Amino acid sequence: MDPRMYILMRTDLASMNPGKGMAQAHHAAMVFAQDMWNKLKAGEKMPKGLMELQAEAGKQRFGTTITLGVPDEDTMLRLVDVALHQGYAANVVLVLTYPVSDGKVTHLLPVYTCAYVFSPDGSPWFLSTLDLHP
Repeated sequence: MDPRMYILMRTDLASMNPGKGMAQAHHAAMVFAQDMWNKLKAGEKMPKGLMELQAEAGKQRFGTTITLGVPDEDTMLRLVDVALHQGYAANVVLVLTYPVSDGKVTHLLPVYTCAYVFSPDGSPWFLSTLDLHP
């Protein structure tokens, strides 16, 4: 078993510097944790692979996290939709006040910045064309 967390990070946001990218990846992990907590509360089953990681949590085994670049919001949303239809745990991160500058003014807008896909068993085929995030 090789559980992996894929972070799908948009590469078309000019203001997505490395620091913001790290913050957004953390947001994706928090969305995943909240999604799993909601599943537990609803009495739903955890994704395969997650319980195995939980059993080893005291050993600092986290699985593998890979950050991939996606060219735009539409591609990211489409990939999350495919992941969900294939039975993977997946969701997007919506930042309600993401700073977008038009040169003179910085606007705080709702923006889908990144997403996660949790795979219990390695690389999903639909992510195979994406490159590592730069």
